[in-house]
Amino acid sequence: MAIIHLDITIKGRIQNIGFAFQILKIADEAGICGYAYYSDKDSLKIEAEGEEPILKMFVKKCKTGIPEAHINKLEIKQSAVQNFTGFKIL
Repeated sequence: MAIIHLDITIKGRIQNIGFAFQILKIADEAGICGYAYYSDKDSLKIEAEGEEPILKMFVKKCKTGIPEAHINKLEIKQSAVQNFTGFKIL
């Protein structure tokens, strides 16, 4: 199966609850490569690469897998593969 790249923006009450580190854990467990960073106090940007079914599961867990988070908006765009290795928090 082909690797795809998603640009994901998650907005809501997600800081100071370990949200980014939970995203890192989910990505590592699924074998997703890329990175995540806070672009402002209530917005996390993620660039993620993997097989489409795995990325769909990743996005679902980003929305619902972290009970302390209150997601207001989730934006997803597909873009060119960057061939990342591993997943990290910037």
